[in-house]
Amino acid sequence: MIELRKDPVSSRWVIINDTRDFQFEIPKPSQAEQPGICPFCVGNEKLIPAPIACYDKNGSKISKDAKDWHIKVIPNNKPILTIEGNIIRKAEGLYDKMMGVGAHEILIESQSHDYITLYNNKENFVANTLALQDRINDLKNDIRLEYILAYTEKL
Repeated sequence: MIELRKDPVSSRWVIINDTRDFQFEIPKPSQAEQPGICPFCVGNEKLIPAPIACYDKNGSKISKDAKDWHIKVIPNNKPILTIEGNIIRKAEGLYDKMMGVGAHEILIESQSHDYITLYNNKENFVANTLALQDRINDLKNDIRLEYILAYTEKL
């Protein structure tokens, strides 16, 4: 079950998700350098969900089936929030609750496993920013969504 609960003390909304497995391990540098199967690398497309959008090296949207993509956006296969459903708000005991509706997407910024493009040069930064802006504009069309958060992780 995925839901949002309003903390009665702080009045902040908190995500409660008992369907997500939060046990994960960040590999040590020596483990990361060993060959393995990366679901984001070219040739392993069957390991990830179908793309939501693809972009070229200029950050312009291209066909989802394009083989020469520069940036690809996919839904997270273990989302914190789910895009399906309607917001149903109700009170239960101390809590004000509603369904945990939202989008959880991953922006893959390169076809190369070891190449972090966002920090490489100005052109890659601009392309990634334009792709992110396009995704934000698309998500803004969903009236159920009130807040958008984007973050990057550099290992």
